[in-house]
Amino acid sequence: LYTCMEEFLQQDNLHCLNAGNRQLVKITLRRLLASCPSNLAGTLERLAQRLQEICTQSALAPDLASSADELREMEKVLLKPKRHNPTPKELEELKCEIKELHELRRLANQTASAGKSKALHYTLREGLRQVQKTGGRKKAVIFTEFLQSQRHIFDELQTIPEFKGRVVMINGDNLNPQADAIYRAWKEKRPKAKSNPNLDRKTAILEHFQRKADILIATDAASEGLNLQFCSLLINYDLPWNPQRIEQRIGRCHRYG
Repeated sequence: LYTCMEEFLQQDNLHCLNAGNRQLVKITLRRLLASCPSNLAGTLERLAQRLQEICTQSALAPDLASSADELREMEKVLLKPKRHNPTPKELEELKCEIKELHELRRLANQTASAGKSKALHYTLREGLRQVQKTGGRKKAVIFTEFLQSQRHIFDELQTIPEFKGRVVMINGDNLNPQADAIYRAWKEKRPKAKSNPNLDRKTAILEHFQRKADILIATDAASEGLNLQFCSLLINYDLPWNPQRIEQRIGRCHRYG
């Protein structure tokens, strides 16, 4: 998959990438591959859809609702359907590129991240065991750059009996069934509290994590401003290319005082 992706991205005449932002998009696609292949598959499918729109002159916009915080920004600079009809040569190139994207998507879906998942499960079990052995709190935070990776980790941990029901997610939106339930329960205990939905949702999730859960899965939207000093273990599921972002993650738990 990595080799095929590199061969594809090194082509000079790709229609699915905006010429003015090509390098940025290539970097983000590589980061997606490094995080979780299933993330990459969804983005490749959206790229293929945009090319298909050019071929069919469809006015329908692709659904980007599942994009990650940073990926959503990246997808804004991907190719938008052209208003003029493509030439016969361009049409042939588009069709070939769509086939390539579908093949890459197929490879991405087939590329299981079992080794990475196995390492995560071992790190959580062994890390939390050592934490408790030395008198620390059984609290771990897992950072990832992408919402798709966050959901993937959450679903996997929910299949493990010792972690099921003990995992919570936090990101920029906090709009998912679990967050909704936590927020409703939090609001019921504070009927007269002034409402700031975004802040209240984040507060409710953090309180739930501190009192009832063992593992918090966070995107980089939570890498600033949060006090997770009560956590004993931090795991980087994927690493940002900017080392300062890693320091910001660590700073949630390792704080002065």
